[in-house]
Amino acid sequence: AKAAQFDDDASRTEFDPEDGLNMATPDGYYEFETYSGSRYQVAIHGKNRQLIRKNATAAMRQDGVAIEIIYMEIIPDRSGYLVLEPLGEGEVTTRLTSQVVRVWRIEIS
Repeated sequence: AKAAQFDDDASRTEFDPEDGLNMATPDGYYEFETYSGSRYQVAIHGKNRQLIRKNATAAMRQDGVAIEIIYMEIIPDRSGYLVLEPLGEGEVTTRLTSQVVRVWRIEIS
């Protein structure tokens, strides 16, 4: 399943700030926001985990495109750590985000 692009008015529920998002997070749709203003939309379906990054002011490679997540550790008040499918040369792409401000679970009808 591909990551969904959520509307800004999608139903959001604050997700448990203790756990954040990681490889044990249950199936579902999530979003996290960083201090820099980036929003990352995450879809988890079994072993299939994908994200879409959105930031109107600071572009990065493959923004707005679903990218496979190989590993993630997203904890509020810390920098987020992502290991992604290769976006250039190399076996993987690693991203360290600015401080994570909040994490939501998204209800998609």
